[in-house]
Amino acid sequence: MLGTRSVVPRAVRVLFPVGRRTLARLLLAAVLLAFLLAAVALAPALVATLVPPEISIAGVTAEMAMAPDTPVTVSLPAVGATVRDVSLHESLRDARGTVLAERAVPVRLVAAAGPALRTTLRLERTDGGSPLDYDGFYRLTLDVETQALPFAQATVGPGVQEYRFATLTTPRLLADAGVARLRYEEPLTLRWNSPLADLRVAVTPPLPTGVRIDPIHREMAYVDLIGPEQGRRYEVRVTEAWGRNGAQLLAPVPVIVETAAGPKPLVSLVRLEQGNRIVLPWDGPLAAFTYTIVPPVASTASIDSSDRRSSYVLLDGPKQGQEYHVAITGAVGVNGAPLEETAEFTVATPAPLQITEVSPVDTEFGVRLDRAISITFGEPILDRAAAQAAIIITPSQSGRFEWPRPTASASCPRENGLPWRISPCKSRPGHGAHGGRAKATSRRPSPSPFLPSRAR
Repeated sequence: MLGTRSVVPRAVRVLFPVGRRTLARLLLAAVLLAFLLAAVALAPALVATLVPPEISIAGVTAEMAMAPDTPVTVSLPAVGATVRDVSLHESLRDARGTVLAERAVPVRLVAAAGPALRTTLRLERTDGGSPLDYDGFYRLTLDVETQALPFAQATVGPGVQEYRFATLTTPRLLADAGVARLRYEEPLTLRWNSPLADLRVAVTPPLPTGVRIDPIHREMAYVDLIGPEQGRRYEVRVTEAWGRNGAQLLAPVPVIVETAAGPKPLVSLVRLEQGNRIVLPWDGPLAAFTYTIVPPVASTASIDSSDRRSSYVLLDGPKQGQEYHVAITGAVGVNGAPLEETAEFTVATPAPLQITEVSPVDTEFGVRLDRAISITFGEPILDRAAAQAAIIITPSQSGRFEWPRPTASASCPRENGLPWRISPCKSRPGHGAHGGRAKATSRRPSPSPFLPSRAR
């Protein structure tokens, strides 16, 4: 043992003619150098394993909306990490944000300039164009592989990572299909998917307009049509629009509107019912109307609540056989539009009911006891009960009424032998076969022949 101890130092001293302390220092330096070389060899793998790849989008976070031309770059450690695969999916959404479908965007990663000690890759379409578009919602998937550790059995690394981001939303009109029908002097309301900064419109046929955006709810804009014709269609085309986020309308948007039309009385269909009720139809729902009658007669106007296209004027105690001139001076439809043109028409109440024949005749004597009293009217009787109530026999006799013909009434009294007198009272409106006649005029006179009702 003593010999061995003396041999090794001598051999070392022969090879390295230095002192013991110097030799110890050299051995320690060798050990430290070995550890340093091992650390350098393992550092890339450790960095790639512990530090995931970073995605940078022109200085903004991945959650913020950005312009479609913003560069999308992927930053990785300069050594020890590679991207095995990359994919980009875009969600297609409507103006209200509802997801309609998702599609894959063909993309690739190409080298780009970046900071030192890191690898920077830029995302682009396979054809070299920008992979992003307006109104996009994107999902970027990276499959990153890192260097294997020497002592590990398999590759260690971040693996698959996803990043989600969106591009700027362009102004899109939330318009329903079909024609927008406006109330009288009502503006066209335009609802948008995002707040607006400004917009411009053009109208066909040409018409002055006023455009305004709600200062509080900037998703709402209004277009005032100045001096439009009633009941006419216009095309309001939004030619330009800018969102508060700076995005611009991608293409012009047309909207078809129809202005409110004022009510028009259908004077050709006016008729007089029951001798005192004027039926006046309209071309649309009515809110109110005014009129005059010459010669003056008390009257009451009404509108059918179940069908506001029908209105009525009830004459209170009109004179029989009289023509009345009616002028519609004003009206307002349920859409708020006023009457554009006045209208006039004439109605004639029926003439007083005439008795053409009475049998037995006045002052006739020697009438047989079984002879019936017969009264013939000049026209068919609609209200037979009213006609019978208007016949007075003096002194009163019991009997019954028969109607052998629509114009003839027969009374058969049981007791006779006393003188009697028939006193028909004045006829009342509606007792005859028709209610009268009507004649209507407007700017174009259009007579309305009355079709008489038939007695049953």
